[in-house]
Amino acid sequence: MSAFVCQPEHIGLLAAFLASDQESSHAKREEKATRYAITLARQNIDSVAHRYPRDKDGERPGCGLKDQKVIDLAGLWAAHYAIFFPQKSLTEIVKLAHCLDYQSCETDRYKETTASDLINKIIYVACRNRHDYEDAAYEFNDTDQPASITECLQGDL
Repeated sequence: MSAFVCQPEHIGLLAAFLASDQESSHAKREEKATRYAITLARQNIDSVAHRYPRDKDGERPGCGLKDQKVIDLAGLWAAHYAIFFPQKSLTEIVKLAHCLDYQSCETDRYKETTASDLINKIIYVACRNRHDYEDAAYEFNDTDQPASITECLQGDL
């Protein structure tokens, strides 16, 4: 799949999700969500521009908006969603984050960017907040090992 600029509301939703997990006051959530959205939108745009260096501002694949418009709208959507978060499952949040991650990874050293860190935090928070998370095993020990593996483990390797 080719890289594309995500919709500003997609970016804003993810930014608001993370900010809402970290802040209790409306003002702080809005401020943090806006900052996150700007960071995420810039990285997404930089990624697409890196992948398609000949495409001009406003002509990049995706939402079809000028770069600064995407950034500004992502921030506005983030502030809105920080207060009025739509009904979304945690699985939907993770999938939206995976999409943004994939669309934002074309730049050199992407994994070292703040945007990559934010996306990883979004996924982490969504997974930790799942209803079945606390009931899942924290470690794994296979007590039903096949005899051949048990024999191999007891022997000299």
